[in-house]
Amino acid sequence: VAPLLLRALDPRTGSGGLLLKERQILQRFIDLPQTLTHAWEHNIPMLVDSTANMIAGQNVFESLRLPEIILCIASFAFALALGRKRLLWGVLVALFLVQWVLFLPDVRYTLPIVPLVLYGWWRASRWILLVIWRHRAGATIAGAMIAFVVLMNLIRVGSVIVEQRSTPFLDHYQSGRYQHVPQLASTINKLLPHDAWLIADNSLAAPLTHMSKRPCASQWDDAFSRIPLTVPLYIVLPLDEPTAGSLAQHGASWQRLSPPLVSLERTGDRPPLELYRLLREETP
Repeated sequence: VAPLLLRALDPRTGSGGLLLKERQILQRFIDLPQTLTHAWEHNIPMLVDSTANMIAGQNVFESLRLPEIILCIASFAFALALGRKRLLWGVLVALFLVQWVLFLPDVRYTLPIVPLVLYGWWRASRWILLVIWRHRAGATIAGAMIAFVVLMNLIRVGSVIVEQRSTPFLDHYQSGRYQHVPQLASTINKLLPHDAWLIADNSLAAPLTHMSKRPCASQWDDAFSRIPLTVPLYIVLPLDEPTAGSLAQHGASWQRLSPPLVSLERTGDRPPLELYRLLREETP
């Protein structure tokens, strides 16, 4: 009742139609075979990575898929087993698990059940200790399980502290992922008209919107369908796959790119950030 009441009071629902996310969720169930294929190819591998981050604060196994899979299965088995102690705890974990498999298992969305997953991990280690306490193996396994979680999270906390206090900050934050965003935003402010729109990948859209004072669309909002055809439209490459797919779906009238207006080399093996204008066929 409470969610229905809140939705009725939401000013965005004044027209009586479905909101963007509601339409997307409904479409996932309409296209269930495609949804399940996407879940198997994308969401479940992403869930495996997110579980490592949820338990240890970081992806400790990198490319070693088997330990990651074992960690994921064990963690959710321990959490689901909490249903034997409190039924609603197990139901909550199950609902989130289904939601992640069908939609998006990003690590930040695991926060609501992190306490339950860690509590399940603790109860499992305690059970191992009590059941086979007579043998040294029981104490060793239980101790290793607790030490793994505690030590990995302490290491992660330490690395975050070092990262947050490193200068210049953007050169170190997320390995320099946003290092050139201020320079790109400054260039956009100088070169682009005030009514221009931008398209960028999901990680850059919000920072560019804030820093450049130009609206920047990504795959995760409905801006593609709201971009006026009369405004200058620019694109920052490279795009992530979901954003490129949304552009192909909603921007079919944009046929070609201008020569690059800006090209910023990035550190490591990252491709350069390049700014183009999207041109329609009749644009000179």
